[in-house]
Amino acid sequence: MLVFVANQIGISTPLNLIAGRRLRRGARAGGDTGSADKGKLRLALRHSAFWMLAAVFGLSTMVHTMLVTYFIPIFTGLGMVKADAVAAASMVGPFQVLGRIVLMVQGVRIGARGATRAALAGLVLACAILLGAGLEPRLVFLFAAIQGASVGMLSILRPVLIAETLGRAGFGAISGTIAAVPLVASALAPVVGALVLTALGVGGFVAVTLTLALVTLGLAAALRRPGPG
Repeated sequence: MLVFVANQIGISTPLNLIAGRRLRRGARAGGDTGSADKGKLRLALRHSAFWMLAAVFGLSTMVHTMLVTYFIPIFTGLGMVKADAVAAASMVGPFQVLGRIVLMVQGVRIGARGATRAALAGLVLACAILLGAGLEPRLVFLFAAIQGASVGMLSILRPVLIAETLGRAGFGAISGTIAAVPLVASALAPVVGALVLTALGVGGFVAVTLTLALVTLGLAAALRRPGPG
């Protein structure tokens, strides 16, 4: 944690400040590009595709963060011993990397929309497997692998899918606005997860995350590129 804090204070924050100043200087030198980007953002806000993208990435982040925050109580509540629960939880990170590698190899063939739907289907499958882990606790290892791979793919698909659906004009303003939704979802997820876990228990918690994952997959399946104008 100390190393992480030192990195944030000593490296990441100064680099962000320097980059921000350079971007502002470049914007002033290049004319009023900000107004053009805001115009494209206002146009994008009129399309249902914009709001569907925001919902897809917001809800998928909500599901993942709820699960990640309460991995250990969920796993132990499903009958795993704590050491095995920690081992299963630790698989998520490595499988995120594996998911990204698979996407790099196969993503060109199916496109961003197809890859996003596949990743969200993986999220649904992971939650369904977790729902059945009460009967066979070792299924949580399979859940962790699929969950990690699916989220790893989603994390790098977001900008590609936004550009593919809404175009590249005004991309910075549009993508930045959509990106705010997963940030808010990530902040709310631990609180929402705590309320659900307290009210419904482990089984209810997993059922809620499965329902949210299904809604997210449905939105992604219905997503279409807006027509001209």
